[in-house]
Amino acid sequence: MGLSGLFLLHFIINMNAQEKQTKNWMVKYIFPGGYIPGIRETVNIFPLFGLRMIGFESLRRHYAKTLHLWSESFNAHKDQLPSRYDEKFKRLWDIYLRGCESGFRTGVLDVGQFILSKGINNDLPMTTESIYKG
Repeated sequence: MGLSGLFLLHFIINMNAQEKQTKNWMVKYIFPGGYIPGIRETVNIFPLFGLRMIGFESLRRHYAKTLHLWSESFNAHKDQLPSRYDEKFKRLWDIYLRGCESGFRTGVLDVGQFILSKGINNDLPMTTESIYKG
């Protein structure tokens, strides 16, 4: 008997048409070596692992709001940070939070949730809503 089960993949997606590593500001200052995969390159690897897509949900607008709230909270409390976090760090972090909010609001970035099954599973509920309720 083969493996079966469900897998929820929750991740940030680059929605640009071309998937490529760029030498952008965020990679240089916030996440050295970081990479945000594109949706196409992500979906293309599922079959390599025997994964079948059951559903997808975009949480882009939710994440834009979350980043906005994080930015407000950070700026309201940044003067309370330990002294090792200098003004340069505070400016960089503020730009990062605001830039990411903008990326999600404009659709350059997305946060997605894929529901995947290992192999073909015809015993699953017919709707993803039923899967979430478990």
